[in-house]
Amino acid sequence: MTLPMTLFHPKTVLRAALPVLALSIALPASALATAPTLIQLDEDESRAKALEIIDRHVEAIGGEDALRANTSVTQTGTLSIPAAGLAGEFRAYNRAPNHFTIDITLPSLGSLKTGFDGEIGWSENPIEGATLFEGRQLHEMKIQADYISVLNTEKYYKDITFEGVETFTGQQANAVKLVGDDGTETTQFFSVDSGLLIGTRATQASTMGDIEIISELSEYKEFGDVKFATKTLQKAGPQVFEILIMDVKFDKIGDEMFALPPAIQALTEAPEPAAVP
Repeated sequence: MTLPMTLFHPKTVLRAALPVLALSIALPASALATAPTLIQLDEDESRAKALEIIDRHVEAIGGEDALRANTSVTQTGTLSIPAAGLAGEFRAYNRAPNHFTIDITLPSLGSLKTGFDGEIGWSENPIEGATLFEGRQLHEMKIQADYISVLNTEKYYKDITFEGVETFTGQQANAVKLVGDDGTETTQFFSVDSGLLIGTRATQASTMGDIEIISELSEYKEFGDVKFATKTLQKAGPQVFEILIMDVKFDKIGDEMFALPPAIQALTEAPEPAAVP
């Protein structure tokens, strides 16, 4: 993701932090990948090749059994936006099958929260206030909240194709294109050498409109039996976000961590019908 290729994907950190972009003008990000070396495959061969590449990534980060061994995870780390002079911390909670909450604290702005409780996607921050996700934003949040979405690629994408070998951030990479039911496209780049996901290119829906996001993933480290990319650089418009995962704990997370904040709960409650005179 741009889907979560490990149990957690830093794009969800970026989704919570996107309101910060309201402080600047969102411009298209420059590409970091060269034109692909095309390989002629028919549709079925292309899909099979793409799924093989994704399966290799799954094995490289620990394998399906390791991904399914735990059902919840807490991650802590830092988020910085150098051009905006912002730096803060985040805590992310993810529980199977599809519960997710992240809280980013930026000293100059306060708390920026985003979550999905299995049905409702939401955000709450000092810039935009309380917001419910709908349409494409909600669909993307469902994928990002899926605890093991990397094992459910075919569930979320109607077209999965191998696009050839490209150079991404100086590395040879297998390019895989994913197309959702709504036609949105994501290209993922997997290292030819290691099989690991090293980058993504996608357009993400936001309250400011569509924003092109290019992500570079690196510094994989093992927590338990699963490897995580602990460093992510994400380019969204003119801003560069640096996301660092400092710690990962496979722990038990209670329902309270996914409860809707009062302001979000209020948005979900239908107004009472007007009294009949």
